[in-house]
Amino acid sequence: MIRSHNLSEKERSRRIARAVVSAVAGMFMVLATAGQCYAQLANLQITPTGAPTGACSGTIFTPAQFNNSSNWGNATGKIGNGTQILVCGTFTGGAGTGELTFQGGGASGNPIVMSCDTGTNFTAPYWGYSGNAAIVVNGFNYITLNGAGCTIQNTQNGSGLAHAAASTGIYVNNTTGVTVENFTIENLCQHTSFADTVGCQTSSVWDASILASSNSNFTVQGNTISNTNTAIEYACGSSDANLTFTQNTITSVNWGVAVGLNGSATACANAVISDNNISNLVTWDSSVPTAFHHDPIIVYVGSGTATIPSPLINANKIHGDNGLDATAWIFVQQNTGTIVPIITNNLLDNSATPLHAPNDGFIYIPSGDVYSNTIFCNNLTLTGIAGSAIQRIGKSKFRA
Repeated sequence: MIRSHNLSEKERSRRIARAVVSAVAGMFMVLATAGQCYAQLANLQITPTGAPTGACSGTIFTPAQFNNSSNWGNATGKIGNGTQILVCGTFTGGAGTGELTFQGGGASGNPIVMSCDTGTNFTAPYWGYSGNAAIVVNGFNYITLNGAGCTIQNTQNGSGLAHAAASTGIYVNNTTGVTVENFTIENLCQHTSFADTVGCQTSSVWDASILASSNSNFTVQGNTISNTNTAIEYACGSSDANLTFTQNTITSVNWGVAVGLNGSATACANAVISDNNISNLVTWDSSVPTAFHHDPIIVYVGSGTATIPSPLINANKIHGDNGLDATAWIFVQQNTGTIVPIITNNLLDNSATPLHAPNDGFIYIPSGDVYSNTIFCNNLTLTGIAGSAIQRIGKSKFRA
């Protein structure tokens, strides 16, 4: 007997529909197993030992786990795009070491955000320099470091103390879209002796509370920094752009905000130094006037023919006693390079007692546009290059 294989129209439609459903289900299974669907680690806490501390009581890592690259990536249970990190407790480092080093970054519009529980503290005899800082972001993008409630400090670095080494609180290098905000960073180098002409240095490199280089869309804002050689030090890279240093409170330092480079690149496009409050650099006076030259704000080309195009220095307040060894309160030093700044709406108030005058004027510029600044000289006799409040070398434009 020959069996018939003819199917009814109804049965044929049923079998086609079943095949389509099976194929679609298979496609979703392939996508899922290929890693396209995952549960990114949304929230993470970090404590010194991994035990619950303060507001940290959820998924908790130790610093060692945080620093392990195997715990990072856009995959289930990993630190990555959009992860919210809360840091709690007192982190105690060894001399010259670091504590937290990022192993990945976020995405545009979906950054990794690190914040601090009230009373969080990073403390060491002295934190290491650059890549061994207390907190390091090196080569990863779209990260916000919000240090509200957090202090980074050294306890034994400075005049007459156990150490006098270069040290860094926060180091950011080769990134896009990173913000450093609201930290308190103090005592990285305590310069307390007029006889101390060295400060804290290693191989002719000094300490810097926030040290950064080669970044774009980079912001440093709302930090409170004291007792260090340089509060904010930025080394320009050739592709840097959109750099903002704003609303920081800085006191008892040698340099406040320093932006510059060596070489021949055109760098640090759209740099803005604005609305900072900088005071009392007198603590860095020494018995050798050339050992430290105090500059609340300095933009410079150290060597070479580099260009820093049109940095904006705007609405800063510089005041208090800034010492015998101040070069200028706003110091633009181009040497053989080119810097054409816009300097406007700054308040330079020298009404402190005792009164010390900057050696090269309150504003020293090679060229640029200077207008709407308020300078209280307080009847001082200035003894700089031209004996005036604003020293000009080259072509500058002055407006009321």
